[in-house]
Amino acid sequence: MNLKKLEDLLLNLSKDGNYELVDFQVISNTKEVKLIVFIDNGGNITIEDCVKMNNLIDESKDIDNFFENSYILEVSSPGPNRPLKKLDDFQRYIGRKVKIKSISILDDGKNVFTGSIEKISDNDIEINDSGKLYKINLKDIEKANLNI
Repeated sequence: MNLKKLEDLLLNLSKDGNYELVDFQVISNTKEVKLIVFIDNGGNITIEDCVKMNNLIDESKDIDNFFENSYILEVSSPGPNRPLKKLDDFQRYIGRKVKIKSISILDDGKNVFTGSIEKISDNDIEINDSGKLYKINLKDIEKANLNI
């Protein structure tokens, strides 16, 4: 499965519905395949929005090309622990508490950081974790979420 092409399709469908594609997951086990799509529109996602996006995906003829058999589709808001993936995500949440897991371990042996985003410069996110400032490059982030 070409996840980049699937992401491109979901991005286009999200834009058609005036939504932001926050993330998506394809979960497969021996019995079923599930496509989970997370959308946002400024933090006001309703059930109606999820139904609308679900219908946009269902109506797309291209979506079935990514799955050999049937699949379960689930559309949801990202929730309070919204994933942060793009630099714009971090910029939008400056001052908010986040949890970041880095690919690399920093000098003090740390690779998980919890604290508020202080500033963004170039591709670096500066986070205040317990009074200490850490600068983490976007490419070094394995996973990041709002931490409510």
